[in-house]
Amino acid sequence: MIFRADSGYYANRVFEYLEAQGAQYVVSARGVFFPKLEPEEIRWGKAQKGIQYGEFDYLCDHGQIMRRFVVKRDHTRGAQVRLDGLWDTDVVVVTNKKGGPKSIIRFYHDRGTAEQYIAEGKQGFGFAKLPSRKYLVNRIDFACKLMAMGLLIAYREAVLPPSMRKHRPSTVRNLFVNVGAKLVRRSGQTVLRLTKALRHREVWDVILARLGLPPPAPAPVS
Repeated sequence: MIFRADSGYYANRVFEYLEAQGAQYVVSARGVFFPKLEPEEIRWGKAQKGIQYGEFDYLCDHGQIMRRFVVKRDHTRGAQVRLDGLWDTDVVVVTNKKGGPKSIIRFYHDRGTAEQYIAEGKQGFGFAKLPSRKYLVNRIDFACKLMAMGLLIAYREAVLPPSMRKHRPSTVRNLFVNVGAKLVRRSGQTVLRLTKALRHREVWDVILARLGLPPPAPAPVS
């Protein structure tokens, strides 16, 4: 198990508990000062395109164990030097996870993917709304919302072009679900007839092709 969290979980008791459970962790140390840290104690790697990674060991939160800290510094950004020698724009995490500083920071920033899905669930599927005061009703409601979100994400990844796979659920619904269309059977085929005002008609051609269906028929001329 790997525990990844923001600075709200920065506490020696949290680290000790995770270590006792045999878990790895990467926790943000944003806002944490290191008064006994000397600049030469940070083991910096070579800067590439203005980005530099480093690491140092420190006795954190009045504990008795030296823990590993990883730092990312962006030299292209303006920053102020703190009293402990770090910059106010540095990304600092504490970790017991194996790997180089760059891979540790990259793993920490991957948390944004999970946060994106949570935001999509709240905005597009009403995750934050409870329909009842009964636990079972809310559990079933949330399970249905999760399934609906899973289907939409699967649809987005399977049939939409790469440039549209990051669209929010509401955008996908407005463009490709809540549209005026009609199924027409002719000559032994089922054809999807779309409205003339439809946006992204060329994307519909790609979607139907991936689903093994014929291209949409043009709207009848009135």
